[in-house]
Amino acid sequence: MSRWRDLEDEPFDPAEFDGLFDIDVSSGELDLHSFKPRDVRTLLPDWIAACREAGVLQTRVVHGKGRGHMQRSVHAILGRLDGVRHFTLADGARGSWGATLVWLDPLDPEAVGEPDPKP
Repeated sequence: MSRWRDLEDEPFDPAEFDGLFDIDVSSGELDLHSFKPRDVRTLLPDWIAACREAGVLQTRVVHGKGRGHMQRSVHAILGRLDGVRHFTLADGARGSWGATLVWLDPLDPEAVGEPDPKP
């Protein structure tokens, strides 16, 4: 039996990967071009949570223009997430309908102060 077959038989343990990948939120931008649509369901909420923890309250999610499937998925996920204050398609200078601008609520409004109001 090949080594690969042996690995397939082992149960997946997500704890093995805990902390293996860090999410960099310093740019405030998440480009989804390199991700599969099915991964966005977990990636986007984790990224939004990491942004809020880091105090990054204005973000940009690049989903591409295409046929709009990824855009609709992103908007559906954002609409269900706690801590998302507002989101809208970007203007022409920031990606047009290929990107979504997102404003987040701070984790602790008293410690961080209020983010800019809806544009």
